[in-house]
Amino acid sequence: MPDLQSVILLLLSALATVSVAAPPHAGSHPTDTLRVVARGQDPESAPSVAQSPSSLSGETVEERLRSTETITKPTPLYSGQTTTPWSPPTLTVYTSIAVSTKQPNPKPNPSCRLGHGKEILQYQKRQPGKAIKNGIKLRILCVGDSITAGYGDTDGNGYRQQLRKDLSKNKVVWAGTQLNENSGMADGYHAGFPGKTIKYITNHLGPSLKQQPNIILLAAGTNDMNSNTSAIAKDGNDPREAARRLGTLIDKITEECPDAVVLVSIIINTCDSHTMHAQRERTKQYQKLIPGIVRQRRQKGKHVVAVDFSRWEEAGHNLLRDCVHPTDDAYDLMGDWWYSFITQVDEAWIQEPQGDDPDRSSN
Repeated sequence: MPDLQSVILLLLSALATVSVAAPPHAGSHPTDTLRVVARGQDPESAPSVAQSPSSLSGETVEERLRSTETITKPTPLYSGQTTTPWSPPTLTVYTSIAVSTKQPNPKPNPSCRLGHGKEILQYQKRQPGKAIKNGIKLRILCVGDSITAGYGDTDGNGYRQQLRKDLSKNKVVWAGTQLNENSGMADGYHAGFPGKTIKYITNHLGPSLKQQPNIILLAAGTNDMNSNTSAIAKDGNDPREAARRLGTLIDKITEECPDAVVLVSIIINTCDSHTMHAQRERTKQYQKLIPGIVRQRRQKGKHVVAVDFSRWEEAGHNLLRDCVHPTDDAYDLMGDWWYSFITQVDEAWIQEPQGDDPDRSSN
């Protein structure tokens, strides 16, 4: 029985034509295919052997498309093949290159997602006094629990006073129905409900939303992670259920204030003391779920963006006075962070507030 080499040589010795063609390939470098075509055979039905572009001649594509040439010795069909001396017939080589114009899928750009900047805003140090959208009025509603209210802050302003200082080039009006008794700002209103859960906030936020803020700063869920499920985390402290409740709260906000920009905090964590360890671990799980909750709404065209306060503790030590609430200095730092996030929002999202400012004359 003849060996493989003899069979190949016999095949080549027939008056055959050899067609070299490169079929389309998805990559940027087409793969050339060598076809051995017997006389009278359809070239497209001939068997083929792939060759890399570098194994072919150094001709340009245009030269290959135009050329026909005569080969006077056989071309090895696989690496390492050798041939014995022989008197070859004349073989005509018809060459063509078919280059695909399809490009590989580009890698996603992490800074261009969902049609608006980054999916999660990170703190970036900003100089105070940046005019947001040419000094547009900002009617800001701060929504959340005792941290939003400013619990423990000596002047009773929480982060709002520092945020107003940073936004000095814009007129800032505080929306909300809550006002701390010791607030140093006469108009330091908010919608912070100390000791309350996401569900409670959702059920009591309506009057504040009717004031039609154009920026809403939402930070909720700390009490939902509390270990005391009888007095504080009354709706349970499962992180996944809390994340669903957060989604319901966001839906309420975007439904009643469709023109507002909603910045949703990936909330700060508690300290890692022995008594707070379990809550801290639940909070970590909850933090990881918040971006997905925000993403779902954003994909539906809502002007909602997650802002990352989970790394806030990296800014320094002793930020919490009682493992939960910020110190006076830390409240100011929180105001700077909210300012940084607001400056990163796409200004096309920020619209003039609708209707009149809240009437405080009777307060």
